[in-house]
Formats: sequence, C-alpha cells, structure tokens
Amino acid sequence: MASHVIVVDASTSAVKSYLFDLESGAAVGSAQTDIPMRVPEPGAAEVDSDLWWDGVCKTISELLDRHGGAGAADALALEAVAVTSQQISCVFLDGEGSPVAPAYLWMDTRCTEAIDRLRERCEAEGKGTDWIFETTGIPPSDSWGLAKLLWFRDRHPEAYGRIRRVASVDAFLLSRLSGRFVTDETNACFFHMDIRSRQPAYGLLRFLEADPGLFPDIVPPGTVVGNVTAEAAKRTGLPAGLPVIAAASDQPAALLGMGAVAPGEAVVNLGTGTFFMTPLASPVVDARMMTNISAVPGSWLMMGTHYLTGGAMSWLRDLLSFHGSVDPVASGSPAASTPVSSPASSSDPASASSRSVSFEELSRLAAGTEPGAEGLVFLPGLSGTGTPRWDPDARGLFAGLGLGHTAGHLARAVMESTGYGIRSILGAFGEIGISFEKLIISGGPTSSEVWRQSLADILQRPLTLSSVREATPLGAAMLAAVALGRFAEPAEAVRRWAGEQTIVAPREEYRGTYDRMYAAYEAWSDAEAAVRRLGLGPQPKPGMERKEE
Repeated sequence: MASHVIVVDASTSAVKSYLFDLESGAAVGSAQTDIPMRVPEPGAAEVDSDLWWDGVCKTISELLDRHGGAGAADALALEAVAVTSQQISCVFLDGEGSPVAPAYLWMDTRCTEAIDRLRERCEAEGKGTDWIFETTGIPPSDSWGLAKLLWFRDRHPEAYGRIRRVASVDAFLLSRLSGRFVTDETNACFFHMDIRSRQPAYGLLRFLEADPGLFPDIVPPGTVVGNVTAEAAKRTGLPAGLPVIAAASDQPAALLGMGAVAPGEAVVNLGTGTFFMTPLASPVVDARMMTNISAVPGSWLMMGTHYLTGGAMSWLRDLLSFHGSVDPVASGSPAASTPVSSPASSSDPASASSRSVSFEELSRLAAGTEPGAEGLVFLPGLSGTGTPRWDPDARGLFAGLGLGHTAGHLARAVMESTGYGIRSILGAFGEIGISFEKLIISGGPTSSEVWRQSLADILQRPLTLSSVREATPLGAAMLAAVALGRFAEPAEAVRRWAGEQTIVAPREEYRGTYDRMYAAYEAWSDAEAAVRRLGLGPQPKPGMERKEE
C-alpha cells in the first residue's frame, strides 16, 4: 500500500490542502477554501489570520473525509503533514497567541513612509542602507517583512506594545499544528535572518529596536519541527503525533516543483503576481533584485518580481462582469459598444440580467485580437511595482485607448504586460551578469495558450512549459519526501517526480511589434512615475495619515 503526505499551501487568495502519493509524487486529492482580502484604505491588503487556520482545518478534514473519514489516516498510511505558504505576509500575536491586528499581506504597500524614515536615519548616521541590503538580501522596501512591523509600530503604538510574536504565515500555521513557534530559512530571510549566516540578524534587530525574542526559531527547509497536537488533531482529523514538516515558502518550493535546481536554469512562476527565480551557488546581491534562500541545502536564489499578473486579470474580470441587460463582452467587437443599461437606470430592475465573465472567455477574446493589442499598453501596478523599479506608489493604467479597442484588446494588453515585466527583469539579470540556458514557465495563467505564447513572442526565446500546474505543493511534497527519508536530496526528488515539459517557441514575425510595444511600456512606466512626482497621483483619504493616539 502506498504511503502519503498532506501538503498545506496557504497562498494569497486561498488555503489548499493536497494529498500526495509518496511513491509516484502524484497529487491524488485536494481541497480548497478561498480567503477574502480586505482593502480598507489605499495601499492596504489585509486578511483575517484566523481564516488561515480555519482553512487548514477545513481543507484537511475535507480531504480525509473523501478518502475514508475517521480511518483515512491509517488507510492512507499518512506519514506527515507539510506546510508551505506565501512569503512576506505576517500577523502580530499577543501573549495568548491571538492576533492584535489583521494580517498584512505581501502586497500591502502602506509601510513606504516607515522605510523612508529608516533611510533618512541611516543617511543621518552615515551608514547608508547597503549594510541592511547585504544582511537581508532585500532592499528596504514594502517587500521586506520587517517593514510592516516598523509601520505598525508607528501607526498603532498601543497595539504594538501588546505584540509577543511576529509570525510569518508558515510560523503561524506550524505553531497551530505542532505547538512550536518556528519558521524555515526561506521565510525567515524576509524578516529577522542574516542570509549569509542563516542566523538571526541581531545587529539589524538592535538597530531597529526590535526584540529578537518576538521572532520564531529558524530551521532549514524540509525540517520535521514537531508533531500534531491533540487540539490540532481534534480540529483537522489528523492523528495526534503525526510529524509536522516546515517545507519552504511558496516560491522556493515552486522552483523545485518546476525542476530547476542548478544555476543557468530559471523558473517563471505566474500566479497573483509573477516570480522569476534562479538558483545561486553563493549569495549575489543587487539592489534591483531580491536574494533569498533556496529550498536546496546550502544554496540561495535570486528573485525578480512582477506585480500584478493573475491579480490584474482578476481585476479586469471583475470590472467587465456587470449587472445589466446588454452584454458588452460577448462579441468583443466595437459593435458591442451599445450603451449598457445599469440596474440604476433600468426601468425594470427585475429584468436586469447578471453577467459574470470567466477567465476562459477573456482568453478567447484576447486570442481574437492581434499581438500588440493594436497599440494598447497596460501598466499592472495596481498595488505598486516589483523589480527592478521597486516603486510601491506606482499605479496601473491603460494607455493608447481608442474607439476600436474591445474587451479582447483589454485582456490581451493585461496578458502582454506580464511579458514586458519579465523582459525588464531579464534585462536587469543580464546587467548583473547572470544568463540563462533554460526558462521554465508554470502557474495558472500558463493554461491560457494566448498568454503563454505572448510570453515567448515578447521575450523572443523558447520557453519550457512545465506540465506541473501546482508547482508549489509539489515542491513542498518533494521536501517532505526528503525529510521522511524517501530521497537523499531534493535534486533526486526532482529527477524522480518532475513532470513532462514542452517547448513554447517564439514567432519571429512578431519581434518588431513587441520591440516597439516594450519600448512603449517602458516609456509609459516612466510617464506614470513623472505624473506622480508632480503630485497629481492618488492621495490618501483624509485622516488616513494620522497615528493612533
């Protein structure tokens, strides 16, 4: 009888649990619950952290129920439960382990002012900020977990005084499962860890006046950190005493799941945002990128980020979904621009139909338009930009709109913005001196043929499409298998479990189109930033800048 492991993946928008066969590496079952995000003010991205734990309990219970109910753990020869999660997001807990505030997601950009004050202090003391970057591998920015703690201290001093634990998502869930407050190196590097020593960065924490005791213990990725507690067993249906494994954060896990373990290989993982990663044998740092810890022992990875990808398409889908009696999306043609009667203007509200646009429909509409979207450019900075610009205040826009543009053009422009962002990241890597023999793409958006083809055409290089649709949980399962003694090292797991790969070839006839459109994308990005420098961009709501008394 085959043995199994459960992998919990706490992503940005959902908690998912997977059942993996430890012989074949196949996912034989899964369950998911969505986690709603709140945006109470500009730049905010919050969730209720209790929903993470509720989601873990619910999805594991559902998974076990589908495979035999109360006796499923024995019937499945369940060997462990492993945790992977989103990076950077965090929750602050009091002495009882209860949240003192909502959890703040990686895309929350409100800590910009705290980072500016930190830079000013460093400059005033003659230190600069390079020493922070050399320690953490991340330029002081909203993509630094500690920045959220500094912002919270300034914004909510009373609540800050009640904090006893600063928990990354994995630390929060591992604590609930095993009773141990612990995180792995691939998560700790965004908070309190020195990327070279892989120990707490005590000098940095002292400088920031942050108590080292607030942070979890640090272990290597793929470590058994404890066992399922009686309380967690009651909530999840897992057997008490089952080993609990800290796998790795989502992106390093995806790097494994997509089969990249050596320098010269890179993974482009498309989800809510896009993460471009390559393994490093030593910690190379550059202010335009992030240097993190790899899930492979003794190695690092350099990461570029592009915001947003699937998140931008979700935004467009919601924008085009409506309640009305006329459907402007159905044909995707200019003729469909007939005025829409909204519920507010309809003479018979009861007759108004509801219309929800699917991702598949948007992909079909995009496929009906020419590459380059007839000059339409989309900037996806709906929650700031990632590398190499590092601009949390950036905002999105459609540029070059004309009467002939349709919903299909909008969808294609959103898709093409991902390719332009990746092209910018590739250019920065080239300037750093890092080149690639192989680019592997994976993630939800690659299921769209038009989206993945646009990537190859914009980058003008062949892309290797991984057959793995859920690379993060697969990578976490690989780490769990190593921890359980099934494989000697992660590279062996990759060789045994990596899925089939196909090549997406670029079309030479679109090189000129996309060279021009990429130049336009960069020019519009510069123009958007220039407008904000004039003070003409979005401003915070009155009162939002005030501190708590």
